[in-house]
Amino acid sequence: MRQPCRELIDAVVDGRLDAAVSLEVVQEILHRFSGSGRRDVGAAMAKAILDLFAPVLPITERMMRRMPALFAEYEDLSARDLVHVATCMEVRIDVIVSQTEDSTRSRVFAVSTQATPRPCSSSPNPSPEVSY
Repeated sequence: MRQPCRELIDAVVDGRLDAAVSLEVVQEILHRFSGSGRRDVGAAMAKAILDLFAPVLPITERMMRRMPALFAEYEDLSARDLVHVATCMEVRIDVIVSQTEDSTRSRVFAVSTQATPRPCSSSPNPSPEVSY
């Protein structure tokens, strides 16, 4: 696990950050390790995330029904990012923290239940917009 991700997990463990994850996060962890020959690491990480963030948010049909409109409108966000956006919109979570593809930076998105996702920052460390 890269440093930005470790810092976020440490903040959750220490109680400095109130956070949630969805089942999509667990799936992404397992997918990442499924082809790498390190399935045991993926399984251990998925279990730790399930334990730390229990109860984990479900992905529902209602959330997925938001996807076609989001996907059509936000060409700069991946479908995976938009699953997180739709989930947050549905359960009224205001901020998403996401790792970049190479896991070296955190991306912070502000999510409005009334409007649209917008990047707040991208930096080597968690953004000042995320206070923990």
